[in-house]
Amino acid sequence: MKKIDLAIVLISLIIILSVHSVVGQNEEDGGAAESEEKPKNARKETPEDILKAHNEFRAEVGVPPLVWNESLVEYADNYAKKRVNDCKMEHSMGPYGENLAGGYEDSTITDSVRFWATEKPDYDPATGNCKSGGFDCGHYTQIVARKTKSVGCAREKCKNGWYYVICSYFSIGNIEGEKAY
Repeated sequence: MKKIDLAIVLISLIIILSVHSVVGQNEEDGGAAESEEKPKNARKETPEDILKAHNEFRAEVGVPPLVWNESLVEYADNYAKKRVNDCKMEHSMGPYGENLAGGYEDSTITDSVRFWATEKPDYDPATGNCKSGGFDCGHYTQIVARKTKSVGCAREKCKNGWYYVICSYFSIGNIEGEKAY
């Protein structure tokens, strides 16, 4: 056998043994190495978590807390499922108020609620308008609208790997020029 052929055989043998060792180790530890690659924020989010996020911002401005609404959850879930192919941030144009967001695997609906609330500095409670002159505070006003009584949210994984988040609200609270509270 030539030196080059022997070197190839030895390298191949080392690779085979290394792969066998890693596979054997994963079988022995129950696949722990694989579980380390899962998202860090793998906890299951509850309706209470989502309500708490909404109601913290509502309490800041003195409006009553929202309640969870399973009919709104169903509506939001159905719409989110329709968006899994394209993940477009297009409103459903349905009968409810609505906030949309996109996120990564480890982002939650609660994270989206907190992101929407970052629009608060743009809201002028004296006029009911966004200070920027547009409607750039509409997510925030929907969260804190006094006439909104309930919420239901859903999150779906899109085919592009992103996550589509939708919260539906009854009744609609982000009406341009109408004071939220």
